Amino acid sequence: MNKIMLNDSSNFKKGDVVTLNEAGIEFLRNGGFPAIVGALYSSIYSNGAEVLAIKGEYARVKLFTTKFPVTIAKTNDFGVYIEHLKKNEDNTVNTRWQGQENVKRRRGTTVSELLSLFENGITVKAICEELFCVGSNAIASDKALELRRKSYDIAGISESGERSASGYIKRSDLKEGVCKDYLIHFTEADLISDSTPLTLVLKVLHNRQHIFILEGNEVNYIVTRADLQKPAVRILMFGLITLLEMNLTNLILKYYPSDSWQNILSPCRLKKAKDLMKLRQERKEDLSLIDCLELCDKRVLVLKSQKCLDVFVPELKNEIEQKLEAIEKLRDLLAHAQKLNLSFSWEEIIDLVSYTKEMISMCEDVVDTDRKV
Repeated sequence: MNKIMLNDSSNFKKGDVVTLNEAGIEFLRNGGFPAIVGALYSSIYSNGAEVLAIKGEYARVKLFTTKFPVTIAKTNDFGVYIEHLKKNEDNTVNTRWQGQENVKRRRGTTVSELLSLFENGITVKAICEELFCVGSNAIASDKALELRRKSYDIAGISESGERSASGYIKRSDLKEGVCKDYLIHFTEADLISDSTPLTLVLKVLHNRQHIFILEGNEVNYIVTRADLQKPAVRILMFGLITLLEMNLTNLILKYYPSDSWQNILSPCRLKKAKDLMKLRQERKEDLSLIDCLELCDKRVLVLKSQKCLDVFVPELKNEIEQKLEAIEKLRDLLAHAQKLNLSFSWEEIIDLVSYTKEMISMCEDVVDTDRKV
């Protein structure tokens, strides 16, 4: 295949398919990309993206995974290539991977690989904020007002001339006297290393409102639940939900032979899928009807099949309908950049992330076992 560097605009044109070259794949695997860029290119690597438009130094591409457009700066050479993929006889581009039987699973399409990306390449540094500190002898009532203006509930206390905090105070505690009268000393449970993977930060914040970041021997940063709204965390969640949807597709392919699932969907939903398939085929995409189903359709099909339900352990199976509906709602909030904790508590969100990982792993066990047979 003819490969052209992304920042070489001479042959860069609408309709090309973006993927990663070998150097880019290795760079991604080793955690060399910045947090947000790495997650974006992980999606491009897993499923590809189509170039929609070129404008100056930027390319607008559509991710095949999410169907959402993003902008890539052509001057940022992260090892991304344009591949003029080999066309099929009907002039469609072969970009599908899921549902193919007896073939090796493509890299970047397992839950362990996605988590490895976030564990090895993206740490708490991607979302932490500098800890606001006050002097130990500052007037408590004055600092309470200042913290209220800044919308801070917590502040560090530092001795004169020191940058690092020796402890912290809560705004709600501050009354009379000076700030050191309200000093709370750090305990081991209050601190995590600045190298802590983002995936572990979620677990830590399940039962805590905040956690302090230890940088060497100093405490200079803090993470609160509000920081879970940031793009790095949202991309982690969206990536997991995308993997879950792919694995649900594989279950449907396995347990609904000969496209028998078409008899289960309502006529309205089936027509919508067929209309979408027709539109995508006009764009010369190589796909089947199941690729045009939405997550809500796959949820219905899984719930209608006892064999699909039997993939999950009883504890998950008993609440799968409720959980899948919640996951779908969370996916919509992520896709439309809405605040997550307006519809869920943070405990519910973190539990949903954990539940999603468990479901993916169970699906993968079934599909990968079949591939080894």
